[in-house]
Amino acid sequence: MLYIILMEDLNLHNNVGLINFGNTCFMNSSIQLLMSASVFCMHLISNEELLNTDAKKYIKTIKDYMHPKTSILGPKLLHSSYMKLNLLYTGYTQEDSHEYIVYTLDDILTIIKSLPSEHDDFIRRACNMVTFTLNTSVTYKKDNTVSNSSNRDCVLLLPINKRDSTLHGCLELFSNVDEQDKTITYSLSDMPKYLFISLKRFIKNGTTHEKNTDLIDIPLTTEIFGTKYKLKSFVNHMGSISGGHYVAYSVRKINGEYLWFCYNDSNVSPENIDNISNIAKQSYVFLYSRI
Repeated sequence: MLYIILMEDLNLHNNVGLINFGNTCFMNSSIQLLMSASVFCMHLISNEELLNTDAKKYIKTIKDYMHPKTSILGPKLLHSSYMKLNLLYTGYTQEDSHEYIVYTLDDILTIIKSLPSEHDDFIRRACNMVTFTLNTSVTYKKDNTVSNSSNRDCVLLLPINKRDSTLHGCLELFSNVDEQDKTITYSLSDMPKYLFISLKRFIKNGTTHEKNTDLIDIPLTTEIFGTKYKLKSFVNHMGSISGGHYVAYSVRKINGEYLWFCYNDSNVSPENIDNISNIAKQSYVFLYSRI
């Protein structure tokens, strides 16, 4: 039976499990993270012009996910799409959630920016929801000259600070880099509604890759570059660099109460708030929402 569901009937806090097509837990956990940016998702599906673009795969997935009758979803459209975005991905190998999120956000924003000029306000609002300005200041020690630059980005990639095992310790290590011939200072401005943060847990050591398993204190609420944020969702990787499993943890508003859930592919289960901080310490991709 064919029926039409209106925008106002969609459930922004729907709890939906995602089918694993074979080592696609990296994609499923990433989609759960992206779906937690619910205002951004609703903004996307509000533009009918996007249905005439390649963004229709995202719009259909969002609408299917938010449909009040949906409990389990097979995101085939996004699975097929990722194989086109990442040519190294064959469809069945274990991949990285951070890479999936970067490829997907870049794809969405590229499509949005291709809209005609009459959609400029929509484009601006969409970009401002998920991108920030990364400011770089380089001071050369030889002559004390300074070079400044800035660019827009959508994922903040942070090194892990072994001396300060907090998120702000990672931010401090990221912000100030002292090299032999120069010092580099990074800062963020034009802070977005949704801030995606990824920790560098997977690192290259010579010809091999290793996983950094240091525990990092991740606050549920915090201030980042002068903007107050609350944690909405995060991705946890369990196992080694050569294998393992990805799951997502997200907060949803159920009957007026904000509750945390674990999204393990098609299985969705409630998670005690008291456990969230400990689980987040082991995780590596986070979604913060501006307060």
